[in-house]
Amino acid sequence: MNLSNFRVKLPVFIGMAITIFLGLAKDVKSASLVEDISENPFLLEVVNSTSFPNTVSDDIAEDLDLIFAETTDDIPGAFMAIISPRGTWLGTSGFSQLETQTPLTVEDRFEIGSITKIFVATTVLQLVEEGTLTLEDTLDEWLPDKVLENVPNAEQITIRQLLNHTSGIVDYTLPLFFQGQRNPGVFLQEWQPEELLTFISNQEPYFSPGESWEYSNTNVILLGLILETATQSNIAAEIRSRILEPLALNNTFFAEEEEIPGGYVDAYWDFDQDGTFNNVSQANLSWAWAAGAMVSNPTDMARFIAGLLTGDLLEPESLAEMLTLIKPIDSNNYDAYGLGIGVL
Repeated sequence: MNLSNFRVKLPVFIGMAITIFLGLAKDVKSASLVEDISENPFLLEVVNSTSFPNTVSDDIAEDLDLIFAETTDDIPGAFMAIISPRGTWLGTSGFSQLETQTPLTVEDRFEIGSITKIFVATTVLQLVEEGTLTLEDTLDEWLPDKVLENVPNAEQITIRQLLNHTSGIVDYTLPLFFQGQRNPGVFLQEWQPEELLTFISNQEPYFSPGESWEYSNTNVILLGLILETATQSNIAAEIRSRILEPLALNNTFFAEEEEIPGGYVDAYWDFDQDGTFNNVSQANLSWAWAAGAMVSNPTDMARFIAGLLTGDLLEPESLAEMLTLIKPIDSNNYDAYGLGIGVL
């Protein structure tokens, strides 16, 4: 079983995948899954290590390096971590800056795109554990009419439906990208999250709440706003105090909300779909906010996922909720989807 949210919808220009092999069938019950993985020694080893433990043999590592380089030859750069009972491995391919041909290293930080959503979902589920939120709370219980004026069915859509993408709300990034093709400056300006919701003005929902499934970045913008309303705090501060500090994820930051000492690798995007990667490192990640504005490095990412799955961040019942999957899904990206996390 491969648990991830790493084939992202938001662009990740220097990307990462983490593959966790659990040896479990895809129809395993979520409660059984939590019980089976919580004490897995190969996951615990990653959580308890100050650096990522490469434990595969030299021969296997050499083969993995070669395969990874070949399969990522057409992108600027990538990281991949493998955590399995046969060993752990972390590899890099490509460059942190194409113009100077600077090779990527495992210490480099990069934009993690929609992996940000797992941090947001974890924080929301912690608030559910604390009794601040419930999964059945509706949008209008937490957000004012002014914020929701462009959001249809706000009185029906629940936090659960935002987390598992069954809300039916249109994805704001579609009109945003369309506008960006004509005016790339939209990615350079600083956006407030409420402003991002204006992109779905006059947009009909995909479907009525709960009737189907469609990935929408708008869901997570709304979750971020609910999170801030419920805590009366900044989303970056909540993620830092609840996740980053407890797991000592010292190379993980919420861009545009926090200073990032030393910065991170350059970002690239074939914006015109002409086969040429353009350096878009000047983009202001506020356009992605809770849906994709975080920055991290491979070791922190592996420790986060391992810590999440071994129970360092959520109670077993909450983790089981997160891993309760909706399937089948007619999507090129996911076989099934839980609360902020998907199965490939």
